[in-house]
Amino acid sequence: MRLAKVCGRDVVLPDPKDDRQVVNYVANFLLNQNCTCSDDGFCHYRNNDKTRACAAGCLIPDEDYNESFESGTVLEGIPCMYFTEKGYSIDLLRKLQRLHDGEEVKNWPTKFEEFVDTNS
Repeated sequence: MRLAKVCGRDVVLPDPKDDRQVVNYVANFLLNQNCTCSDDGFCHYRNNDKTRACAAGCLIPDEDYNESFESGTVLEGIPCMYFTEKGYSIDLLRKLQRLHDGEEVKNWPTKFEEFVDTNS
């Protein structure tokens, strides 16, 4: 775990190899954010003013993030290379993104609780 800034907030990033820490961190980050990371109907790693992040984007410290992340996914391109290099489970990140992108914000507390129970 290490201290970092994500979307201008001080956070303690999880150990990438500890899926339980990753799931709990992402769930807490998104539940506190309480909204998606979209300015145009599409999910982004960061929104236009860099104050919100998606399920994978909240794992990218501000110092590492740049616009080139927006041209790929956790399955391809720069984001995939970044998360793989850092040691994150791409499968886990994809599942977290699906939950974040596919569920209404009002359902997140229950859905993240279920996710934690079945994925960590």
